[in-house]
Parts: sequence; structure tokens; C-alpha cells
Amino acid sequence: MAPDPLAALRRWTELDDGRGQLVLLARGPGGGLREYTPGELATYVADEHEAQLHDLLGEWLARRAAAANRPEDRWPAAAAAWALHWRELNDSLPGPVLDAVVAAAEFPEGNVAARLATDAGRLALIFERLELPRGRAQYIEDWLQLDYLTEDVPVLRATAEVLLDQVALHDHRAQRLRAALEPDVSDHREDVAHAMRTGAAVPVLDEQRTAQLLLARQAVRELTAALHTGRDGFADRVMETFPVPPRLIGASWGAQMWRDASPAAQTAVAQVREQREAVFAQDSDLPREPELMQASRTYLEARGAMLHILHDVLGRLTHLPGPGVLPEQLAEIGTAQASARITQAFGTLDRARQFLAGQIAYLQQEPVPPHRAQWTPGEIERLTAAQDALDQLDPYAAHADTIRRRAQALTRTAPAPPAAAPVAGPATTRPAARASVHPAAPDRAPGVGR
Repeated sequence: MAPDPLAALRRWTELDDGRGQLVLLARGPGGGLREYTPGELATYVADEHEAQLHDLLGEWLARRAAAANRPEDRWPAAAAAWALHWRELNDSLPGPVLDAVVAAAEFPEGNVAARLATDAGRLALIFERLELPRGRAQYIEDWLQLDYLTEDVPVLRATAEVLLDQVALHDHRAQRLRAALEPDVSDHREDVAHAMRTGAAVPVLDEQRTAQLLLARQAVRELTAALHTGRDGFADRVMETFPVPPRLIGASWGAQMWRDASPAAQTAVAQVREQREAVFAQDSDLPREPELMQASRTYLEARGAMLHILHDVLGRLTHLPGPGVLPEQLAEIGTAQASARITQAFGTLDRARQFLAGQIAYLQQEPVPPHRAQWTPGEIERLTAAQDALDQLDPYAAHADTIRRRAQALTRTAPAPPAAAPVAGPATTRPAARASVHPAAPDRAPGVGR
């Protein structure tokens, strides 16, 4: 914050290093204090302090070019920074600013002015059309241009990820992976929709499912980037690792048992059905771009299949026969089959426990939204029963992941034992024990909106 617009701009240019967004507060023409973008504020001082502004911008632009990690990217990085922060000032770089850049730079190069003006103008167009719908090819082209510059202009990473998400929404392979990894958050979606209609408060999505959503988004981004940067081998391995079962016409007994009892499950199924109808309705207002429609259809079919497996697992868990009901061998087979379905639905028992704990915690938040006040206690009771049954399938499994992580931590950090002193007698040889430690993939941050 500075007392006048020019002083605020000068301070902003001194602090900006391209690695984050700075908040710029200044008093505008009306005398009020508010937040500005650098370009907005520059338009207010351009007439009164034109020469000073041009010198200030020229020195800043030269510093940004000099800070590039790769010498060949000095001027493209500077142009990207200009297009990001100053595009309100002009569609392209003003001539006096270019003169100031060349004068301030320690490494003047041939035709710098033309390169900067061209690159800045091209990148400014990318920012201007961020909100405009277009085809997958245009999203890919814009993403590739920005992604290349994120190493030298880290603040561009968020914008590049927005474009990459749009590419993913147009790619049926990315949407299959998204459907396979995303947890069911239909209860939260319904609460948000109700709050938009009534103005009621929206419960905060639980941290367990939020973490799973963020992990799914990051995985989808990595797959999408691989698909469009020539890393087909990596993309193929990812798709083979996370197959999605085919969509079934009817529900299994486990899924039907859960859906008959659970209003939340009925809501989840209804949401997928309504989304499919909206995508393929002849009078739909949604974009009719073919690749987007194909990707949407792929996602919704895969999402429906994953919901079926989830509901089948929950139905089986809450209807497992008690001890002594079945012969021991048959009970073991039933337990193994239930465990296999859990793995298919969640990947690991730990993720299944996280999902159930998260949904229970979400539904327990106060105040309970009015539209589900009647059935929320029963839903919590059913989910708690499924949670208890999950741990009873294998008492060791409830703690296996914790034990494994602790063992891996000890393997990584324990100091090597001192060498034993030589002992007389016959030599004995034992194979050295070796541990291969593979730390679990971290859960990263947006849940992917569905």
C-alpha cells in the first residue's frame, strides 16, 4: 500500500519476482483505497507521469528478462510477465517502454523490441480468451505456450493449470481416469444446490474426500499433460493401472440393498442420470462441441459404473453374515470377495476408511441442512455400520497401513549398525537384507468439480 498511485506502482515493481501474486492497494482518482491490478493503476498515472512510468516499466521488464533461468527465454519470459500484469495499459508494449528496456538491459539483443511486442501481444490474447469456449486444439495450443514459460514465470502456473483442466474436460481418456479416482461427493453437491436456492449455509466438505479429490485432479492433469507432450507410454500405463468397469444395466443385490435404504445413494444415482439427460438433450444449452460431448459421456458412464461398485460394497458390508452363520470355509470366501470389491471401489482399505470417516464427519456437521434433516441420522448409522464391518473383515488390515508407514520411516532413518568385531571360528555368510522403500503418493489439492 502506498500514498499515491505512482509510488504504489514503484513499490510493486520492486517487490515483484514472478513467483506469486502481490496485492496492490492504492488510492485511485476518486480518492478511495482499493485493490488494483498493475495495469489498471498504470492507466490512471499514464497521462500525468508518462515519462516516469515508462522508465519504471522498462527497468522492471529488463529485470524480469534477466531473471529467466534459460538465456534463450529471457525475452519470452519478460513478454509473458507483461501480458499477465500490464495488458490493461496497452494491447502491446508502448514504444517508449521498449526503448527503456533496451537502455536498461545489460544484454541488448537484435530486434528485441519486435520480439517483445509480438510475444506480449500473443500472450495477451491467451489471457483475454480464457473464459471463451473453444475446441480442444486451441486449449492445447494455449496451454503449451504458457506451460513452457512457467519455469521462468511461476505465477503463470495457475493459469496454465486452468487451460490444462479444459484440455482434460475435452479428452475422454482423462475423464475415464477422473471418474475412476474421484470420491462420491454427491451429498455435498446436493447441499450446494439447496443453498443456492434457499440461501442456507453450506457444510464444509470433509478433509478426507477433499484430499482424494485433489489427488484425482493432479492425476488427471499429469495424464492429460502426458497425452499431449508425447509421453504415450506413461499415459498407457496410467490407464491400464486404473481400469473402469463397464456400465451395468441393472444393479447387483448389494447395490440395490444399499440404494433402497440410503437416500444419499438415491441422490447420487439421480444426479448422474440428470447430468446425462442434460448433456444429450436436444434443447440443451450446453456446448455441442463433439469432443466435449464424447468426454462428458465417457465420464458419466464411468461415474455410474463406479457408483454401482461403491453401493455394492456398502450393501455387502452392511449385510455380511455374522459369525457362525456360514461354515468357516464359505465365510472366508465371502470375506475375500467383499475385500476384492472394496479394492475395486477404493483401491486400498485405507482409502475406503478415509472415505467413510470423511462422509460421516460431513453429515455430522451442524446445522443439518433442512432438506436432509429427516434422513441424516439414519445415513450416519448405516455408514458407521459399514465402517465397523470394514474393520471386522480383517482386524490387522485396520492397522496395516499405519504399521507399514512406520516401518518404512524406520528403514529410511535408522542409522547403520556398528560393524561386528571379528570372531574366530568357521565363517558364516548370510544374505544382506535390503528394503525397497516406495513412499505413498501425496494427496494434493482442487477437488475436481463434478
